[in-house]
Amino acid sequence: MDKKQTLEMIAAISNANGAPGFEDEAARIILSYAGGLGQAEMDRMRNVYIRRRENTGNRPVVQLDAHSDEVGFMVQAICPNGTLRIAPLGGWVSHNVPAHKFWVRNRDGEYISGITASTPPHFLSAEARRAPLEIANITVDVGATSREEAVEVCESLVSTAGDHEVVTRAVSILVLLYRNLGETEKAAACAGRMPELKDCREVLLAASADGKEEAKYLGDLLLKLAGQLTKHLIYALMANRAHYESDLAMEKIKGVIALFDLVCDDGNLGEYHDELIKLNLYLSRVQWERGDRDEAFVSLDEALRHARALERLSDGGEHFFTAPLVSFVQCRTAPWEGIAGTLPEDWPFWGMPECGPIETEIKADPRWGKWVRACKSNQ
Repeated sequence: MDKKQTLEMIAAISNANGAPGFEDEAARIILSYAGGLGQAEMDRMRNVYIRRRENTGNRPVVQLDAHSDEVGFMVQAICPNGTLRIAPLGGWVSHNVPAHKFWVRNRDGEYISGITASTPPHFLSAEARRAPLEIANITVDVGATSREEAVEVCESLVSTAGDHEVVTRAVSILVLLYRNLGETEKAAACAGRMPELKDCREVLLAASADGKEEAKYLGDLLLKLAGQLTKHLIYALMANRAHYESDLAMEKIKGVIALFDLVCDDGNLGEYHDELIKLNLYLSRVQWERGDRDEAFVSLDEALRHARALERLSDGGEHFFTAPLVSFVQCRTAPWEGIAGTLPEDWPFWGMPECGPIETEIKADPRWGKWVRACKSNQ
């Protein structure tokens, strides 16, 4: 790599968005430049590891460690005037924050331009001017004047936009805005504008084709339905602590796992191995709480098995599902190396209800240490 290419690489990594917890873009750029340096992989926490090929095992290992994230902020609240209250992620000198351009990441992963502001000195009392500037008194202005203005913009898009994707996104934002404003009837009416599940895109794609194309769309639909059912079932369980006072939660989680086995009956779940990792980690937590402690470690071993299967999809090749119902669906691949090693830190994945003594108890069991070692091995 010559000097020009090196400077371009440094610029690309430095300009990547990477607030703590959202290092995806920075990690992807680092990986794109790591091809000739050795074995490169990224784990579920978005840590990137590059191991030099020149070390054959007979030399000392030296680690060069660096941050891929950068100091940033998270949105703490939306003020009635449309500005954003922020909380720091990392250390900031508060006087360096005002009057700077910021990028604000929305729920769709898009970045919106904003500028930081604080009360001008000539509007402050003498005592306030002498006081240190607090982050709590700094806001971000993204051009909105109120939540109500955001509602008006979305309502206008729903009524006038010709692009179906724009309308769909506007409706999804409107539902949340109405709910947050306490207007639940409007939120429900807005949601009612969208097609029923039987008329969703994936169903209609299957209806539009025949032969192999129809089989591909139907297989994709079955997999996505299983994935969505997983999320909503877990959220429904967590919404009521009483669900965990019997075996109900445990049996429901087992039922969702069985649904994936029904669709992919040969054990090849492609990228949906990731869903089974989460489900088995969470199931082990529920099983331990209900006293089914041997089965808890069976579920942990299942999570590890699915992690190893997911890692095998990172070989750079083209993969397809192989079960009869989904055999024409292509797997979506990603840099999934090192997933097994992060399982102990990911456990139990969903943190509700709070684990309390459960975490202390299960990690004190000798089998936990054995499982952790299996996760961390290079198998």
